[in-house]
Amino acid sequence: MAKYCRQEGCRSLIEKGQYCEDHKRKHKVAKRYYSKNKSFYKTNEWKSVADFIRYRDGYKCTVCGKPVFGRDSQVDHIKPIWLNPNLRLDVNNLRLVCSMCHPKVEYRPLNQNELNLKKNYDPSEYF
Repeated sequence: MAKYCRQEGCRSLIEKGQYCEDHKRKHKVAKRYYSKNKSFYKTNEWKSVADFIRYRDGYKCTVCGKPVFGRDSQVDHIKPIWLNPNLRLDVNNLRLVCSMCHPKVEYRPLNQNELNLKKNYDPSEYF
């Protein structure tokens, strides 16, 4: 039985799995990266800073201006953690985005130097 790809906004029908071919690889990379930093996102320090960012940005997406609450409200690192781990809690490096805009700002093309940094990033050196 065919079903839709789980990627938000994608209308591709698939027979098995959760993602279409276009989104399968992207999701795998995102999942691997998120799991490396999972312990960081569970800390009280991060939760406190993320709550502050939501309040500071008025519970509105800084990209499209849509009001965001609950799971739709995502705090984004402007410079990714793997690029500069020292900015992971810097409020000037964080912004509130909705779940529709987050992939647009998160998955930009990377240059070769950034690809190497991301591949060699080890969170255990920082957390």
